[in-house]
Amino acid sequence: MKIYRLIVRILGLLALIGYVLFLIDEGIPLLTSQATFADISAYILFAVFLAAFILLWKHELLSGILMIVWFGLVLFCIFNVWEDAALAGILALPIAIIGIVVFIFGILKKRAVSTTSI
Repeated sequence: MKIYRLIVRILGLLALIGYVLFLIDEGIPLLTSQATFADISAYILFAVFLAAFILLWKHELLSGILMIVWFGLVLFCIFNVWEDAALAGILALPIAIIGIVVFIFGILKKRAVSTTSI
């Protein structure tokens, strides 16, 4: 299980680096009075992902839930807010897969803790 945690943390770190590079490459303007909701939503989604990444180190179950919610929010933004953002869905899919794996690991970890305490 320790090697699994290390692999997931490394993948999460790579996803964070990729996310930051994506934001820089997209040239999303900083939060100013001229920023649209589409621009602000990119920062909100980054904040949700960053919270999930931070929780990945200690609370895998909650981190997995946040990553899955993040993916749902990305899909919502793709279909309702952003224009021409199909690539964002493709780029978000690996993070959703990491979220599902982390969620399953969190459930297994919680189940193992509850059975050893009996």
